[in-house]
Amino acid sequence: MYFTELTCKVDAIYYATSSAIKGVFSDGNSTVTIISESDVNLNYDSSSERLLYYDGDNLMSVKLDGSNATIIARLSTILRFAVDHITRNVYYITNLFRNVRSIDLDTGADNPVSSNLGSGVQDLDTDPNNSSLVFVRASNGDIVRYFLDNGTQEVVYNNNRSPQVLSVDSEYEVIYWIDYIAANDSYSLMKTYFNGSTSQVNYYPGTTSSVTIAIGKDDFYVMDSTRGRIDRFDRSTVSLQNTFYLSDTANELTVVQDLDECCVGGQCHDNATCTNTPGSYSCTCKMGFTGNNTHCEGRYFNYEMTNNEHKSELVSLLTDLMKEIDLKPLHPKNKIILYSRYVLSKLSWHFTIASIQKTWISENLDSVFKIDIRKWLEIPISGSLSNIYLTSNKFGLNIIPPSTKFIQCQTTIRSALKSSPNESITHLWKSTCNHTNTQYDQYTSTKEVIKSFREIHVDKLENRLKCQGSFFSSISKFSLPQVVASFSSYLDRFTWRHDSILNFITNNLPSEHFQTIYADLPSFPNPSVITSDDFRPDLLILTKDDCLFVLELTVGYETNLRNNIQRKYSKYKEMIVEQKKISGR
Repeated sequence: MYFTELTCKVDAIYYATSSAIKGVFSDGNSTVTIISESDVNLNYDSSSERLLYYDGDNLMSVKLDGSNATIIARLSTILRFAVDHITRNVYYITNLFRNVRSIDLDTGADNPVSSNLGSGVQDLDTDPNNSSLVFVRASNGDIVRYFLDNGTQEVVYNNNRSPQVLSVDSEYEVIYWIDYIAANDSYSLMKTYFNGSTSQVNYYPGTTSSVTIAIGKDDFYVMDSTRGRIDRFDRSTVSLQNTFYLSDTANELTVVQDLDECCVGGQCHDNATCTNTPGSYSCTCKMGFTGNNTHCEGRYFNYEMTNNEHKSELVSLLTDLMKEIDLKPLHPKNKIILYSRYVLSKLSWHFTIASIQKTWISENLDSVFKIDIRKWLEIPISGSLSNIYLTSNKFGLNIIPPSTKFIQCQTTIRSALKSSPNESITHLWKSTCNHTNTQYDQYTSTKEVIKSFREIHVDKLENRLKCQGSFFSSISKFSLPQVVASFSSYLDRFTWRHDSILNFITNNLPSEHFQTIYADLPSFPNPSVITSDDFRPDLLILTKDDCLFVLELTVGYETNLRNNIQRKYSKYKEMIVEQKKISGR
């Protein structure tokens, strides 16, 4: 078990904001609030696997999930502090004279370290492997190692720079520190080995409130607090691995070794999915299962085997989803797309597994759907929704209400029973071919369900709601070429519109970037000079660096638009390949 927990440890970044201590993984995902504390100093005690923080009055110890908060010492003099997990001491800088003192984590005893250190310490960190402290002198910017065993000091770096904060990597015997460059108000990430060898790792231009460093298991992290940016570097190679951004402003960070409970296993029910979070984990019932996430079963049921739980869940689910979509700052068309592609799919499982009457769906779910649709499209209560159910080529929005989706789901499951190779399953279908199932067995596919649904509304618009359905008389089943051939007198108008748009484009292009413009206009060289008569683009642009751009105009109602895009792309791709062969590029 110990080996499993050891291999299942991951870096988790804990950072302090103006309102809380939060945790996030090194990929920037799964941000959670650990505890509500404002603008605290942070560090990590790896021996007890607990988070330490100072709130201005108390030095506190807390579990990684934010529980079991314990006061280690009561004092109001800590400016910065570091933890030695071997000796179990906290070393801190006093906020008045900037002396260094220590606190025993077990007893809470507060003692001075040594008078030899003097005052004016800017920042410090521990080097547990060598029983030493590493600190920065504020007066001259020296980086000094102080050996706790014999009280001696060693200046590691002295070059009249301005180190602000530092962090020690004991394993690789290197000190990472932030150098403030006053000339341009910027920062550099520096590294200095214990032998004094120093080099720059990264540069942070522009004004920022602070840059902070923290050492993890395999990586170390650098945070630009103003921009909420965290860079992750490999400890062994000191190479940048990735960059991510926090969702809020942080002023302090530390890195902890968090146990991935999902990696260890056994935390969640077999029918639930485990999700690791900083300091904890969560369980969520898998698709097709329900419960309190701790225990998940395959279907809502009670002793009476009614569908009350399903019905309650359906109403709350649809209401919540539609409310969430309604609150989003989206165009009504995009809200309808969200409903069609997301909401209906979330209802499908309930519609398939539960034996609910279609009448109940129409009365309780369709009503919720219609209220929001009317609101988004600004359709009054007296207006018909039949138009929006039609396909786009009949000027509809191509959507369906929940009751139609329910019939589709029931048709799917009935079809699966009927076509099953298992005789017991087909017998089940035969024995249930009565009562309410008759209305679903009449359909052979889900497409037929939608077709039947739309035919009802077409008939309604053509024969009963004649005013709303008057547009049907304007719909002609002709392709664009057939329309053009039938109205040849309007061809000049098409040509005029084409030339006007092309003239507008060519006249507004930034000419300083282009070498030659070929256009299907009298005042420009014709594109056929380059493409010959095999291709007929409207515009060719040859840039000064010999790049060729091809433009073809189309109409907003072009049929088979997606297929034509792919066809044109393939056509010109072959031309570009041929041109490269000719030019030898």
